[in-house]
Amino acid sequence: MMQPRRTLSLFRGQRLKPAWRFTVKGVLWRIAVDDTGHLIGEERDAERKKASFFCLDRESGQALWTDRRFSEEWWIGIEGFRGGILYLHGFLTPELPGHRGLTAIDVPTGKTLWENSDFMFVAAHEDRLYVFQGGIIGGRLLELDPRSGEVRRTLGADDATVNSIKEEARKAYHEEAEIPLPFPGSEEETSSVARLVRQRDELRQDADAIEYIDHATTPVFVYSIRREGKEQSVLEVVDRASGKILLSEVLSSGMPWSVQETVFVFQDRLFYVSDRKTLTAVPLGVR
Repeated sequence: MMQPRRTLSLFRGQRLKPAWRFTVKGVLWRIAVDDTGHLIGEERDAERKKASFFCLDRESGQALWTDRRFSEEWWIGIEGFRGGILYLHGFLTPELPGHRGLTAIDVPTGKTLWENSDFMFVAAHEDRLYVFQGGIIGGRLLELDPRSGEVRRTLGADDATVNSIKEEARKAYHEEAEIPLPFPGSEEETSSVARLVRQRDELRQDADAIEYIDHATTPVFVYSIRREGKEQSVLEVVDRASGKILLSEVLSSGMPWSVQETVFVFQDRLFYVSDRKTLTAVPLGVR
């Protein structure tokens, strides 16, 4: 696995420059960040049926650990990440997509804190972890200590309680991490983001599935467009005041999107995956 390539993090000729890039050998399948300054990546090798994980310092891109594997080498993936603890899920069976089983990893060290094959992840928020034990139907909803996996209390497993827990965790995360949302596309839309789209004939006439992150100074657009007979997924960062493109990159070619959850803004820094292999971090304008 290659180490990050450092570049300057400043405006040059009104262009944004990456702070660092990190490239893997397989497919960079998923990225997760939390509130402790770390970034986790899930890498997959489809030919060998092996999954591995790595941890980077979010600011510098330096690797804390890489190529972390587990006894289950393929049917495993990122479930959640909060407070310096990474949660990995297993599957009900290789034929079924449902998740079952939970492994908690101490992110700074990469060491396993605990495992439980009967837990199903619900949400992680602050110093609380919520799981189902014994399945969603007929199981128990538990609040756990995240570091030990010990049960703190049993909760009502009704839909209202579960949805409230999930929504609380979702809101807390998205106050920090911003993901692309579908662009409304209405001609009557009067926001500054809509005006930026209308200024671009290419986007108005040829682009499909436009999504955006409404960053205060530098909105981020991700869209699908057909160029030279190929479907491309394109990322652009635009200066809100002038409408100038500060960064433009093809994320993938020959397919409309790249991989899961691979464009987001976290604490005024843009992260994105291109060619399913390279993770890039770009500082945006300060809010």
